[in-house]
Amino acid sequence: MSKKGIGTLLIFGVLLLTGCGGGGGGTSTSTSTTCVDTSEGCLTTTQYEARVETLKTTHTNDAGFINNWGLDRINAAEAWAKLELEHGAETEPGDGVTLGVIDSGIDANHPAFVDNLIIEVFLPGANNEDGSTFSHGTAVASVMAASPSQNFITGRTQGARGVAWGADIAMFALTLGAGGGDFVPVALAGLKKQDDPTSFPAIINEVTGWVNGERTLDFVNASFGFRSIIDMYSESDLTSNLDNTVNALKQSGSSSKTVFIWAAGNSNGDSCEKSHFPAGHQKLCVNGKVNAVSPGVLAGLPARFPELRENLIAVVAIRKNGENGENGEIASFSNRCGIAWESCIAAPGEKIRAAYFGPHEGRIIRGSAEPSGTSFAAPMVTGGLAVMQHFFRNQLSNADLVRRLYATANKSGIYANREIYGQGLMDLDAAVSPLGFTSVASGDRVNVGGISVDSTSLSLGTAFGDGLTQSFANQELVAFDQLGAPFWYSLDSLAGTRPGPSIQSRLTKFMSSTSDNREFGVFQPALGALPTEHSAGNSDRFSLGLMDTSALVNDGGHLSLLGRAVALNRPVSDKSTFRLYSTEGNGDQARVAGMEFVSTTPGKPIAFRSGVVAERQSVLRSSAAGAFGRMSGNSVFVGLDSNLQVGSWRLGAGAEVGTVLAVIDRSLLSVNSPLITSAFALRAGKKLNERNTVDFALSQPVRIESGRADYAIPVGRTVEGEVLKSSGSADLEPSGRQIDLAARWRRSLPSGNGDFRVATSLSFHSGHSRAAEPKVSVLAGWRLGF
Repeated sequence: MSKKGIGTLLIFGVLLLTGCGGGGGGTSTSTSTTCVDTSEGCLTTTQYEARVETLKTTHTNDAGFINNWGLDRINAAEAWAKLELEHGAETEPGDGVTLGVIDSGIDANHPAFVDNLIIEVFLPGANNEDGSTFSHGTAVASVMAASPSQNFITGRTQGARGVAWGADIAMFALTLGAGGGDFVPVALAGLKKQDDPTSFPAIINEVTGWVNGERTLDFVNASFGFRSIIDMYSESDLTSNLDNTVNALKQSGSSSKTVFIWAAGNSNGDSCEKSHFPAGHQKLCVNGKVNAVSPGVLAGLPARFPELRENLIAVVAIRKNGENGENGEIASFSNRCGIAWESCIAAPGEKIRAAYFGPHEGRIIRGSAEPSGTSFAAPMVTGGLAVMQHFFRNQLSNADLVRRLYATANKSGIYANREIYGQGLMDLDAAVSPLGFTSVASGDRVNVGGISVDSTSLSLGTAFGDGLTQSFANQELVAFDQLGAPFWYSLDSLAGTRPGPSIQSRLTKFMSSTSDNREFGVFQPALGALPTEHSAGNSDRFSLGLMDTSALVNDGGHLSLLGRAVALNRPVSDKSTFRLYSTEGNGDQARVAGMEFVSTTPGKPIAFRSGVVAERQSVLRSSAAGAFGRMSGNSVFVGLDSNLQVGSWRLGAGAEVGTVLAVIDRSLLSVNSPLITSAFALRAGKKLNERNTVDFALSQPVRIESGRADYAIPVGRTVEGEVLKSSGSADLEPSGRQIDLAARWRRSLPSGNGDFRVATSLSFHSGHSRAAEPKVSVLAGWRLGF
C-alpha cells in the first residue's frame, strides 16, 4: 500500500477541561438568547414564567388577597408578580401614583390605609365624615389602594388589599344623595341645574387642575351619578343642558388628560313607572323594573361625545361565582354597557371586601364589609390603571393606557357580548404582558418600522473577545409591542461571543495528517508551521485543494476567517506563490473570499506573507441579525513566517498584523474607524528517535488591538411616542489576551501505518477575556492507515 493511499481512522479521543471556576466575558456563549431584564437579572422566557408563577403563589396565599375574590378574577397576582420582577422585591403596586377619588370623603385613620398617604380636599358643602353613616368614600378608596399592615376584624370579616395597594389617595369630598325609592330619571332641568359653572363643572376643573407638589392626577374614580340611562338623552339635549360639564371633561388644550373612571350605575331591576320615562324610552321600564341597557348619563357621555372615549370609562359589575352556576356574569343590579360599549368595561362588583367606617351595633367602628355595586367595580379599574402606569414606568400616555386596558380585556365566552360587557372583563395580567410580538424600533418613533427582538442577535467572533460585550453589560434594550408599550430586555443577552474550538474539532485537528502540503488535498493554516517529512514544494502548475478552518483553529492567523474554502494555488516563481480562496457554494456557510501571496528569499529562513479576506456577511467571523443589521468586512494582513533548524530542534515562528474595514448597515452599531488586529505563534519540534516525536507551541489567535464602535440603543419612550436612546462609544479591544500553550507527543506504530498521540494544552484568558479562568485540555488517540 503506497503512502498516498493511506487513509485515517480516529479510534479514540478524550478532552478534559479544568479550571478554577467558570470563564468570564461571555466566552462560553455561542449564540445569544433573548432574555427579560428583571430586578433579579437576565431571565429567559422559561425562567421568567417560572418566577412569575412563584411570586404569584406568594400573593395568592396572602390573606389580603384571599379576602377579595375580585383580585383573582382580574389576575392581579400575576400583574403584581411581573411588577415585582420589573422593579424589585419591595415594590408595592401603584407606588408613586396618586389616585383621585370624588366621593363622600375618607376616614384617613382607618387601618386599611396605614401605609398610604391620604390627602383630602373638602368641596363646598362637604364635611369630614364622623362615622355616623357608612362612609362610601372610605370603602371605594380601599378597593383601589388599601394596604393593611395587619388584618383587622369586624365580626367574621377581615381586611383586603386594594388593586394598587402602594398608591396614594387624593379624596375630593362632596355631599352625596342617599338613593333608594323608585327609579325616576333625572330631567333635563335637573341636569341644567347641576351644569351651573359654579357647580359640577367647577368640581371637574378643580380635580383636573389639582397639583400638590409634584403630584397631579392621571386617574380619578367617580362612583356616583344621576339616576339615568344615557339612551334617554340625545347629543342635542346634553349640549343644551350639560355643556359646561361636557367641556370640562373634554379638557380641551390639555396635553395629558385626566381619565375619569365612572361607575356605570346600579339601576337594573329597580322599581319604575313608565310614565316617568321620556317618550320613546318607556321600553326601559319593563313590568315595573328598570331595564338598564346602558350606563347612566355621566358614565355614558362618550356614547354621545366620541372625543371623551379615551378619558372617560364606564364600569359595569360582574357577580361573584355562586352556588347556582353563576360564573362571573353581569350582576343583576348593574347597568349594562349598551350604546356606550366602546368606552365601557367590566370588573368584579358584587360582595367586594372593602374598608368599613360607620355605625355597627350601636357604636362607630373601623372594620371591613362586603358591599356590592358598580361603585366597587369602578375602583378595581382605577387601581388597575395605576398598576399599568407603574409597570410601564410612566412612559405611556393616559390615552395609551386606556386603549391598552380595552385591547387586553378578556373578550372570551360571555365577555364577547359587547352590549353587556363592552370591551370585556379587565385582565390586569394581559395588560402588563406583550400584545403580539415585540420589536426594536428602527426609527425615532414608536411603531414606525421595527424588527422583532426575537430575531435580533449579535454573535461575536473570538477576535472581539469581551471588548463590546463589556460595554453592553447591565444595559437594557427596549422593544415595543403592537400597541407601542415598552418591554425591557437584557442587551448583553443579545450579544454573545462564539466559543473556542469544539471537542470534535479539536480532535479532528489533533488527529489530522502531519502533511503540510498546500498544493493539493486538505490543509489547515498555521502560523509558523513546522516543516515535515511530507511537505511538498511548489510546482509550476495550477492546483486545487480544500482549506479547512471550520474548526475555528486558534493558531491559523487571518486565514482562519475563511472557514471551509476551495483553494486555487498558482506558483508565480520558485520564490513566490499566489493563492485564491472562496466559500461560494459551500452550503449555508457565510460568503467569504480571500487571497494570499507568499514570497521567500533564497538562503533565508523567512517568508513574507500578505493577503486579503473579504467577508460579505460577517466581520472577523462575527455575524448579526435583526436590529443589529447586516455586517461585512475586508481584512488586509501582512506577516512573516520563519523556520530554523537548531541542532535537532525544528523551530518555527509566525506573526501577522491586519487592518479591518467593517461596514454595518441598518444597525444599532456603527464602526467608523479601521480595526487593528494581530496574531502570532511560536513552535518547536524534535524527533526523539525513529518512532517518537515531540512538538511544543505558544500562540495567540487573532485579536483586535484597537478600534471603536458607536451605538445607539433604544431604552424607552416618551408619552408622545418618541423613542429614547442611549448612545455611546465602545472600546473594542478585549480586556485580556488569549495565550495558548500546547505540547504533543507522537509515537509511530511498529507497523508504520499509524501512530499513537497524546497532547495537552493550557489556555490563559480564553476568548481574550481577562476574567476567564485557565483551561486545560488533554487529548489522546490512535491514528491508523488503511
